[in-house]
Amino acid sequence: MDQWLFSRVERYFTILIKQTYPLLGVAVFILSSIYILLLSESGFLERLRLNNKINIVEKKVQELKRENESLKLLLERQEKGYLSKDDLLLSGQISDGEKAVFIKHRSYETESNSTAENEQTRIMDITIFRIAWILFSIFIIAILYKKTKTLICDDI
Repeated sequence: MDQWLFSRVERYFTILIKQTYPLLGVAVFILSSIYILLLSESGFLERLRLNNKINIVEKKVQELKRENESLKLLLERQEKGYLSKDDLLLSGQISDGEKAVFIKHRSYETESNSTAENEQTRIMDITIFRIAWILFSIFIIAILYKKTKTLICDDI
């Protein structure tokens, strides 16, 4: 009786090791490969995020170049002695009978804060995808292990 029970347990573990581990190994390899290709630090989503960041920086550089050119033109005009009405108003000179009205405009700080907030939400989105993928992988591996274990138990 003991010999029969021992051989049955030995057969169970032999089948478990031969059938379960290769299947789980393949599943872990596939799931980790997808994680590495898509969600890792050098993955596809991270590269897309970096490309978007590069495009934003290039746009800012182009805007700064345009602003620099317009400021150079304004400087040249002022060096020649031409002062526009806006320049006179900004310097505090107002002709008789005129009124000065100041209108607030958006500053650069609010724009940089909004882009920083957008960047934080994108980083958070990638982190959520990473956590979700790890949980999904654990769930799939647990299901595969349970399924193969029940199939082996049915065979014995």
